[in-house]
Amino acid sequence: MAEQIREILGRILNQIDPQQKVPENLFKKNWSGLVGKDLARQCKPERIQGSVLYLKARNTAWRTELAGQHDQLLNLVKKNTDLVEITRIIFLDED
Repeated sequence: MAEQIREILGRILNQIDPQQKVPENLFKKNWSGLVGKDLARQCKPERIQGSVLYLKARNTAWRTELAGQHDQLLNLVKKNTDLVEITRIIFLDED
């Protein structure tokens, strides 16, 4: 299952348009546009605290996989976000 998730996540992250920019006040509202619909179904922004983005993952398997792709996802968020200084992502279970 972890291999399937890794494969899906890799495909999703490779399809994102890095030119799209989203201002801070629209961050949550435009999450799907920021990371793509498929990835947005697997995780949602919980909050931004300082420069840390807290993401709720759909389940433990996705949290683990996303954590393993931290740097790639962080770079994606940084490329697509104006006015928000994100330097770290913490992944939470959806519970």
